[in-house]
Amino acid sequence: MQFVRKVALLAALSAILGWVTIIAGGVSHIEQNFYLFALGLVALTAAAWPSRARTPRLNRVYLFLLPLLPLYGIFQILPLPVSWVVALSPARAQTISALADLGITSPHATISVFPTGTHDYILLLCGYIAVFLLVRQLAAAWSEHPWVMVFPLFLVAVSQAVLGILQFALGPAGTVAKGTYVNRNHFAGLLELVLPFAVAWPLAYLRKYTTREEVSASEAIRISGMWALAATFLVATIFSQSRMGFLAALFSMFVVGVLAVATRAHRLPSRRTVYLSVAGVAIIVLLAFVLLPTDELIRRYANMVVSASETEQPETRLQDWRETIPLIRAYPVFGCGLGGYFAAFPKFKTVTPMLMADRAHNDYLQITAETGMVGAAIFLTLLIVTVRVGLRRTFAVSRPADWA
Repeated sequence: MQFVRKVALLAALSAILGWVTIIAGGVSHIEQNFYLFALGLVALTAAAWPSRARTPRLNRVYLFLLPLLPLYGIFQILPLPVSWVVALSPARAQTISALADLGITSPHATISVFPTGTHDYILLLCGYIAVFLLVRQLAAAWSEHPWVMVFPLFLVAVSQAVLGILQFALGPAGTVAKGTYVNRNHFAGLLELVLPFAVAWPLAYLRKYTTREEVSASEAIRISGMWALAATFLVATIFSQSRMGFLAALFSMFVVGVLAVATRAHRLPSRRTVYLSVAGVAIIVLLAFVLLPTDELIRRYANMVVSASETEQPETRLQDWRETIPLIRAYPVFGCGLGGYFAAFPKFKTVTPMLMADRAHNDYLQITAETGMVGAAIFLTLLIVTVRVGLRRTFAVSRPADWA
């Protein structure tokens, strides 16, 4: 029954992921309710159907901060006394005062400038936490065959990558690869997250051997196939013309490459080894950045640093980042509310003010703007702990499959 349990839960998570990618990445708030409901059912099933696999104890930081994330969002939409809101959020106090001048008053108000949006984001955060805990539990159940957990990601990513490449190759001039996603950046986001798995798998095999004679024919085919898979993900990312998607893909390969060289002896490397590893992999990644992009992708990078001509669409991404800083200063402690960026930002947007910016296109800035320094500290702590644990375990294991 335990085998049935882990197969059923993995299949359910995989089906939800495939479904979400098909419905344009699940960005619709209406569709969000359906896949979060399905995810909730899977989580409840996992809780009611206990696993016998020994799952490592959850880090204390996760035990404290993971529940704190949705609770923090709930705090932002609690109807607090107006005097409290005025004290906690000066910019929110200005809005309340302006409404009072129009005769709109209430004894209570929320920290969030857009409570409905914050409510949606709270549900999303709960979904993220459920996925994290489910995958962690399933990883323990599949500890003898860890790559089983990755294959569903490969299936979804390959289907999207192939579709994107066909869109780019067969579509009219100017068509970009985006698969079934609503835009190229979301499409590239999927591929950049799966690419490191495809790179780490063959590197793990190569760590086992010192000469080519030791590699069997079947293993050589699998290694070559995985390199081809990694190349497919990278090519599809390039064809998406997503600037940060391409940079993130290269950076992920840089990190995996450095770790592959630096941890080969299964111990902390010398300082010289670290420096040489970083330099060698960095040169390869830099050459990839120079040689691989298409002409259109190069032009898009150029538009970030030079003024667009009158015939081109203005480049506003960097300007939006700059103008997000005053938004952060206006809501410094608790933010404008999860999902409240698009409602609070127009006041600070001066470049192309008629072009709506519903997000900052920069997770670090948007998290800080929407949750303030308190919320940003929570997210940053989780990020640091996750990276630290991952790096520490990379140096601690000896089996190639476990290293990957």
